[in-house]
Amino acid sequence: MINVVSELCCHHFELEELSAAINNEAKFVQPGLSIVLITMILVMGNYHLVNLWQGALLAQGFYIAFFCAYGYWTWRRFHVHHARKNTPRESSWEPSFRRGSVV
Repeated sequence: MINVVSELCCHHFELEELSAAINNEAKFVQPGLSIVLITMILVMGNYHLVNLWQGALLAQGFYIAFFCAYGYWTWRRFHVHHARKNTPRESSWEPSFRRGSVV
């Protein structure tokens, strides 16, 4: 899912900088979240904190909460990058009368 958002930012919206950042984050977020969820289920099961059904629900809830937060954070960055891209930049050329010199 993260890779789809990355490709959409790159090819559809032409936000290469944001696309590269999301792609690099995906390399750590997806495996890291998998490790956390597997560890969470194994620890809860090993110490009999919850049964399997409750552990699965907790893991799914954690997964949904994490991706909602990550999605919101990415959405905010998207709007910042999109606004920055669509804002006209001032030209470096400036007429001489604006610099204070006499024409």
